Amino acid sequence: MQASEQIMRISAVAVWLGIGLLSGAGVASAQQGDDLAVGVAHLRAGRIEAAVKSLDQVVAESPEATPYLWQRGIAQYFAGQFAAGRKQFESHRTVNPNDVENATWHFLCVAAESDVKTAREALLPAPGDRRVPMRELHALYSGKGDRAAVEAAVERLPAGSAGRRNARFYADLYLGLLSYAEGQQAEAAKLLKAAADVPDQNVMADVARLCHARLIVAKQQADDTASQEKLK
Repeated sequence: MQASEQIMRISAVAVWLGIGLLSGAGVASAQQGDDLAVGVAHLRAGRIEAAVKSLDQVVAESPEATPYLWQRGIAQYFAGQFAAGRKQFESHRTVNPNDVENATWHFLCVAAESDVKTAREALLPAPGDRRVPMRELHALYSGKGDRAAVEAAVERLPAGSAGRRNARFYADLYLGLLSYAEGQQAEAAKLLKAAADVPDQNVMADVARLCHARLIVAKQQADDTASQEKLK
């Protein structure tokens, strides 16, 4: 996720561990810090129910921290709590209004809860996200762009550059998630596998691996099991 200028003015400790700083308390409680750190660690490891529980506890202890907890929205999506995830991403937009990733996760929650058409109509604005290819991805999710424009934006970056590798990752992840929402399982599997294979060790790289494991691999295993049961 992108860090907005407002969030950047808060120290990294405040964002990740210092909920008390957001509330004006000056110093976060040890329990608040533990719940946030543990919740994010659970999310990255794919322990979804535990992640939701820990991040919900942060909100219970410090409701004013809610807008900053985009990780909670992702955990809620994987937990099937789509209405709650939608609300979390709408809340995050109040402190990070330019983040296209926030808009895409909101879209995914709405699409899962209802359908892609409704998700397009409810797509959150995210003007001014300068990361490549976020502008093109937002247009695509809105129904006004196309995949070729996303690919072209990535290809314009210098071959072999860090910027291009980063753009390729986000293109694969969010093209793959859109394919999944649209029911294009084979395309989603290919793209999410590419995103999951990056060597990076950070929250969104782990989320990409989680997407592939839970949305693709787990479904394929369930389908295989169902097919085997039919043959018995």
